[in-house]
Amino acid sequence: KESSASSIFNKNKIFYDNLPSKLKPQVDKFNSEQISFNTKSGRGLRSKIFFGTAGGGELFRGETILFLHKSEIAFWDDKEGVLKKSLNATVPYAPFSCIIEETTANGYNEFKDNWDRSIRGENSYVPLFVGWNEMEDYKVKCGSDFRLTEKELKLQMEYDLTDEQLHWRRKKINDDYEGNELWFQQE
Repeated sequence: KESSASSIFNKNKIFYDNLPSKLKPQVDKFNSEQISFNTKSGRGLRSKIFFGTAGGGELFRGETILFLHKSEIAFWDDKEGVLKKSLNATVPYAPFSCIIEETTANGYNEFKDNWDRSIRGENSYVPLFVGWNEMEDYKVKCGSDFRLTEKELKLQMEYDLTDEQLHWRRKKINDDYEGNELWFQQE
């Protein structure tokens, strides 16, 4: 969606704006569609970052992309996979090239099929799962009356979780997912 592409652009802008001047590359274009790291005379890094939505099958056709990050791919409206395949074709098998397909769960779909293929070693993707419990900020202070449920105690032992992490989890499930643990697990 356009709002997601805009959000990713804004994160890149914040990163660029906060780079020390010695590390900040020159740019000749800096807008919500692309950041081009060149100078007017054609010098500089001669690279670009594109920001686009998954809204059309011709996105970046004919380009060579070395680092492709496809965000929230399970939610793309691309049932035939045309866009996913055409984008992958822009990335050469070359040193320092990379395709990242990331998403939160969205049921059982072609993304899940590709994930399962990578788990079985049937493609070149390296599966990486990052759980909520690995996020440093995902914790909430506990009051003196905070008590873990039996299920939370099991989770704590199995995953080496703190009370603060489990308090965060409980609040998220109750506040954001109407008490539905399956919704929490999906997101």
